[in-house]
Amino acid sequence: MKILMTAVFMAVFVSGVFPAEKLVLFDFENEHELKAVRPEGEMAVDPWVLSCEISGEYATTGSKSLKVLPKAGAKWLVFSKLPVKDWSAYDFIKFDVFSPVKNRLSLSFVLADWQALPCIEEYKCLGYPVHMKAGVLKYGKQTLEFSLKRLGTMDSRFMHVEDTRKFAIGFSETTTPFYIDNIRLEKKDPAAEE
Repeated sequence: MKILMTAVFMAVFVSGVFPAEKLVLFDFENEHELKAVRPEGEMAVDPWVLSCEISGEYATTGSKSLKVLPKAGAKWLVFSKLPVKDWSAYDFIKFDVFSPVKNRLSLSFVLADWQALPCIEEYKCLGYPVHMKAGVLKYGKQTLEFSLKRLGTMDSRFMHVEDTRKFAIGFSETTTPFYIDNIRLEKKDPAAEE
């Protein structure tokens, strides 16, 4: 019994000190994950401009993905129920996106820590000290990545990724559905630096 308890303690200790190379936040394999996007009691997604559903199309891991169905005026997809708040052991947040449209859509990634709260409604997040990074979503499937290291906020303070509270993916206005899958945290590959 003592040997078993020691083995369990060592496994927990090692996993805490040496986190995995990759940590999947959302893979959208079940309907429960929609609560991260549409939390009960919050207006994280305005139902008049944006809706989401679990889909069997364009999955990159498993068999399902998140289908985003924007209406006119849609701009933000906010994730505010995170399974893990401490992102400090990781270098990147990555996610897979499939865009069925041929025009290039502008994309924004916004991260908010505990000092950015209260920030209940997605369009109000921009009034708080958050980190924002812009990019471009191309036609077809691609993996997007954003660095989590040495982040500053729009009000020039340090971003506390050890206490991440929410993140948002913003798109230029479109009414064409797109798909997101495999939102994950990853460490830098040491072999890629050589």
